[in-house]
Amino acid sequence: MRRALSKFAVLACLIASGPVLAQEVSLATSGRPVKLNVMSLPTRDVVDTLSYMSGLPVIVVGTLNGMVENWSVEARGVEAFSALGHDQGLYVAFDGAKVIIAANENVATRIVDNRQEGWSRTRSVVGELFPLLPEGAIKQDQESGMIVLRGPDIVVRAITDLLERPHDQQIQIIRSGRTQVVKPGMQG
Repeated sequence: MRRALSKFAVLACLIASGPVLAQEVSLATSGRPVKLNVMSLPTRDVVDTLSYMSGLPVIVVGTLNGMVENWSVEARGVEAFSALGHDQGLYVAFDGAKVIIAANENVATRIVDNRQEGWSRTRSVVGELFPLLPEGAIKQDQESGMIVLRGPDIVVRAITDLLERPHDQQIQIIRSGRTQVVKPGMQG
């Protein structure tokens, strides 16, 4: 029940409508520097440790099973999570305020008809919402022009909602208590 409410709260905070000025999110300065050497720990414990050390909140979708063995990282917060995701085969996204992590069994694929918008505009708008997505999280099918989204439900729903909004509607994103705007019709 708590996780279901948490997912709803995150989605509600990710997307709301209303006008405000936007600020750019820098991955290089997101979170405190982290230096961590792991000999053998459960994956969830490593995620919790990175969250504590970096100062970044984390939403874990589903259960993170398995162990992290002989792994080390020295990077800023978001980059440390990205390295963990890459090395351990986890889905790691960052929405500018929090890290979203999921195991592969909690990742789904959805196809969105967004052909009229253009691929560069779509990438730009999605990049405003999620400054960090793993490789292959969003791509365009070359033959049909359709957008293929891959991720946990909370990420896919947020992107889908953004892409389905009218061009002239501003999207208000709440990040760390501050409001930012994405203007889908103005991106490219």
